[in-house]
Amino acid sequence: MENETQGEYREQKFDFLRLWYALRRRYWIFISVFFVIMLSTLVHTLQQTPVFQATTTLIIEPNIPKVVEFDNLSSMNYAFLKEFYETQFNIIRSRKVIRQTLEILGLYDLEKDKEGTDQVEEFLANVSVDPLKNTNLVKISVDNPDAEQAAKEANTLARVYIQYNLEDRKTASKDAFTWLSEQISILKSKVEKSEYELLKYKQDEDIISIEERQSLIEKRMDERNESYNKALAQRTELETMLGEIRDLMTKPEILNSLPKIFENSLTQELKLSHSNLQGQLAELSTKYKAKHPKILSLQSQIANIESRLVSEIEKVSRGIEIEIRISKANEKIIGQTLDSLKQESLHLSQQAIQYSVLKREAESNKNMYDVLLYRMKETDITGNINANNVRVVDEAIVPKEPYKPKKKQTMVLAILVGTALGLLLVILLDYLDNTIKTEEDVNLYLKETIIGVIPKEKNDLVVGFEGSESMNRYYREMKTNLSFYRQEHVLNTLLVTSSIKGEGKTTSVIFLGKAFAQSGMKVLLIDTDMFYPRLSKRLKIDSKIGLSDVFLHNTSVQEIIAETPFENLFIIPAGLIPPSPSELIGSDKLKKLIETVKDDFDIVIIDSPPVTATFEVAALGSFVDGILVAVKANGASLPIIKRSLSELKSLKGNILGTILTSINPIDRHGYYYYGYYYGKPEEDEKS
Repeated sequence: MENETQGEYREQKFDFLRLWYALRRRYWIFISVFFVIMLSTLVHTLQQTPVFQATTTLIIEPNIPKVVEFDNLSSMNYAFLKEFYETQFNIIRSRKVIRQTLEILGLYDLEKDKEGTDQVEEFLANVSVDPLKNTNLVKISVDNPDAEQAAKEANTLARVYIQYNLEDRKTASKDAFTWLSEQISILKSKVEKSEYELLKYKQDEDIISIEERQSLIEKRMDERNESYNKALAQRTELETMLGEIRDLMTKPEILNSLPKIFENSLTQELKLSHSNLQGQLAELSTKYKAKHPKILSLQSQIANIESRLVSEIEKVSRGIEIEIRISKANEKIIGQTLDSLKQESLHLSQQAIQYSVLKREAESNKNMYDVLLYRMKETDITGNINANNVRVVDEAIVPKEPYKPKKKQTMVLAILVGTALGLLLVILLDYLDNTIKTEEDVNLYLKETIIGVIPKEKNDLVVGFEGSESMNRYYREMKTNLSFYRQEHVLNTLLVTSSIKGEGKTTSVIFLGKAFAQSGMKVLLIDTDMFYPRLSKRLKIDSKIGLSDVFLHNTSVQEIIAETPFENLFIIPAGLIPPSPSELIGSDKLKKLIETVKDDFDIVIIDSPPVTATFEVAALGSFVDGILVAVKANGASLPIIKRSLSELKSLKGNILGTILTSINPIDRHGYYYYGYYYGKPEEDEKS
């Protein structure tokens, strides 16, 4: 249950107003942390040796030496631009450049090297190289306690780097020239060899103009191919015709229509004579009989012509056969010529391929030779020029103010850190503090009514039993709240208790009793705190007997009631502390005593031990009409208070509410109860 309560408390919303209250409560912690950090920072800053920083600004152009030119060289520059600058920065910080700088400045000591001191690293610790974004500018800075020496070292380092870069470029040019010379010598031999091989191949193959020969051969191949196709078509036609003539030998009427037969003049004459004789025969057949000499003569002539016609057709057929043989021979000759041309074309193509290979190699070697020869001449000229891609833009000047320590910035940072840590510590302590501080805490965590709020007195002590005017006002207000309650409820007996000792319950009993007595009511105060009785002592009542005598020695109640310095206010002291205080506090005898005296007084107010002292306080709470629990601001922890309230409620105790004592006026939103400002009692009295 205690862990749950603490978790509930820590989940409270922490706003700026709460931070302000926490800061006002613990301002001394904030001030202490703030001044400790400020003082330590100031002492540390004053103890530091002032360091001056001098800066030389250089421009480094990415002029990468070129040995050969290719189309993708620019893309290579962009690809390696970052690496180029990183290389330059490392060269500036290289041991060679730093050592040469130290030697020029006269700061390099060989004896220190022998002793194991790394002078280069010591100097490098004070050197910084910073490029300026989106520019080719680079700042070289050197730190030194001596302002003039810092400027001198920065300028010297820049000059050494520039000279190193120039010498490096010259060395690179010389190396490139040497390399180019070697490559040119090799390429020269390759050019001579490739040109000789090309010439020899042309001579061996008798090559004059491959392109012209190839064109001529292709033209001849086209012509031969056309002739071959024509011969093939002619032969096919003759063979077809010959076949038809042989097939139609028995059909002269159809045979005569064939082109070869039809075009033959003798055949046409014979056909004409045959036709005439046939006509004559037909005419004579009408006049004469078949055996007539004229008819026989005509038949003989017709047979002779038909015989000659057959013979002539056979001659035409043999002529066609001869043409077919001639055509076949012609086809063969043309085919052989065409095959020869194809072989010659293929051979010429192979020659062209080999010739092109040799020619390209010769041209490539010649072009590379020309490029390298040009680059070698250019490199030779470049190597003799003292041009540099690194220049000084601004030389370092003697700084007037130290670079560090930066006192203003350091102190501003100390103020910020001190403020932040102070606030953080205050917030942390407030977060870990699980006590009741404000009225809002009572409502939020205890869920109890606040009957009265008693702000903290200036000296935090009540002198005597009179108290200040402002304190009496607070208790009169509390008495008014209880009077409103009495109008509707019975409240003849009132128990005032607390969770632990020192919560202000006894003070509350006295001043609350005074408030009721001053209003004309007859009030009895009973001190039942047998563990630590203080009521009679606070009221300066010198009584030898008290409550314990009623139980131990059967003393009458009337004998132990004593008067106080205030009218209408009476008291029953605790008496001597009994052997077993707890048994007396929760006994029926005490209950009967309370029942006895309440009839003689308007209100009986009981001062009990803290609830944590004994569980019998809860039993005592069940005897009375109402219970007030005194809660001191920043006093008992929340779990203890809640456990005490739980014990009182466990025996049906009627808890009217709480009295919030010793509350810091700041925790009441900056105002005092009833508007009275803390520390000005004279104004309270005037009010």
